[in-house]
Amino acid sequence: KAMWTEESGRLVRCRLCPHGCVLGENDRGFCRSRVVKDGRLHTIAYGNPCAVHLDPVENTPLYHFLPGTAIPSVATARCNLRCLNCQTWQISQARPEETRNYDLLPAPLVQVCTERQIPSLAYTYSEPITFYEYVYDSAELARQKQIRNVLVTAGFIEEEPLRHLCKVIDAANVDLK
Repeated sequence: KAMWTEESGRLVRCRLCPHGCVLGENDRGFCRSRVVKDGRLHTIAYGNPCAVHLDPVENTPLYHFLPGTAIPSVATARCNLRCLNCQTWQISQARPEETRNYDLLPAPLVQVCTERQIPSLAYTYSEPITFYEYVYDSAELARQKQIRNVLVTAGFIEEEPLRHLCKVIDAANVDLK
């Protein structure tokens, strides 16, 4: 079930980003990763990243944040923007079912970081706001294991969900569009 929704009769309003999509049964939001099923908004991007890479933390790019360390970078398909100059358009403009995905829930993702003593985890490549629930649950578990969380985002999100997410994020790179 997706977070940040408002149900009104047979319609559901997504309150995650400024698009504020109002959706009926089987409709998808602008991001195409949130869909109404049985009268409730669901995320179809949860636990199925299409990109899982081990990068240098400097690729995030953050200045002086755990320099010289490796950082697992995860992404699911989709974005809530349509930028013409997107470097990762192959995944940011695809639906989650159109990409080759990994079955990787938050607990196993965090467990890999713990076992390999990796100090941080990045949510990046596409727009992590569109896989908000996956980011939040993974970041919350990572924090419990003293693993830091990095968000690489365009920041196209409503204030209340952003404030909630910031409680589990340690660093962010906001790309201005």
